[in-house]
Amino acid sequence: MRIGIDARFIQGPNTGVTNYLVNLIKALERIDRDNDYTLFLSDPDYAGRLRQGSRFKVIVKEASALFWKNVWLPKQARKLKIDVMHFPAYTCPFVKVKNSVVTVHDLVHKVNPRWFSLRELILIGLPITIAIRKAAKIIAVSESTKRDIMKFYGVKEDKIAVTLEAADSTFRPINDQAALEDIRSKYKLGINFILYVGVLFKRRNIQRLIEAFLLMQKDKELPGYQLVIAGPGKDYFDLQGLLDRYKLRDRVSYLGYVDQQDLPLLYNAASFFVYPSLYEGFGLPVLEAMSCGKAVITSNVSSLPEITGEAGILIDPYSTEELYQAMRRLGQDNGLRERLGDLALERSRNFSWEKMARQTLEVYQQAAGNRKGD
Repeated sequence: MRIGIDARFIQGPNTGVTNYLVNLIKALERIDRDNDYTLFLSDPDYAGRLRQGSRFKVIVKEASALFWKNVWLPKQARKLKIDVMHFPAYTCPFVKVKNSVVTVHDLVHKVNPRWFSLRELILIGLPITIAIRKAAKIIAVSESTKRDIMKFYGVKEDKIAVTLEAADSTFRPINDQAALEDIRSKYKLGINFILYVGVLFKRRNIQRLIEAFLLMQKDKELPGYQLVIAGPGKDYFDLQGLLDRYKLRDRVSYLGYVDQQDLPLLYNAASFFVYPSLYEGFGLPVLEAMSCGKAVITSNVSSLPEITGEAGILIDPYSTEELYQAMRRLGQDNGLRERLGDLALERSRNFSWEKMARQTLEVYQQAAGNRKGD
């Protein structure tokens, strides 16, 4: 087969979709010896990020996003006789492209429209609706997202395939005490800290996390903990205002965007990881923390139980008290943290990019009409 991939999400800072795309391409390079791939970009500065070879080539066209996606790319797909065209981030061209596959990472705008303005709902919702209707096959990154696609768009189950993501291989247990001390020093962190990683979207439930942490600060039976919040998005949430209200500026550290090479060390240096999100299509930071052997507290909603299984503490994300009690348990029980960390590490080994790539390749075969998986 000739397979095309809209690879533009490698152009720019790392996001969840960037991680998905880069690791998918790398895994396809490792496992697929039969098919040819064309990776389409719009910025020549990023062409070097994708390795080219006999089966993988990169084509770059500088153009406006609207023209690139709806005119140039469909024309190239026809010209190159692409058998399957993969759009890895929610949308595809408005014109029909032969045997298109679209990956849907979440449907947060449908699950809770109140988190968005009317303009955002239109700009997000219309392209996704078109893509879901036009796609030959849809990839969902979790069973939860698959159920959402079926619920909100009435798509038949056999049109959707689930391919679970994985953590990058850099996320692993690190016992280098000097390196861990260096990362604490770099970010001015203490020995005992609780970590959150993720963009500060409304659905990430940061206010309840801080309120639960405030209850921890009032608990005299607990050792002194620091809360560390890593991730961009200060414009989405008035974090500093909340910290001033609760007088927590000296106990909560906001790191903003953290370089990718620092994240594994940051997870490893943490006492435990908390991610009380109200909704996730997948929830990669949870799996990253588990892959580092860290005990995890996360929510009992959407895709998050699929990731943790029995290897984490699941809480009702709408209950500050339940979140506090879970944080208190881990905060005062080192043995429990170690046991859950070991379980988390073991479970994380069930997720691999090679497995995901093989499942994706089956979707390509089905979309092209070579329906091995049917």
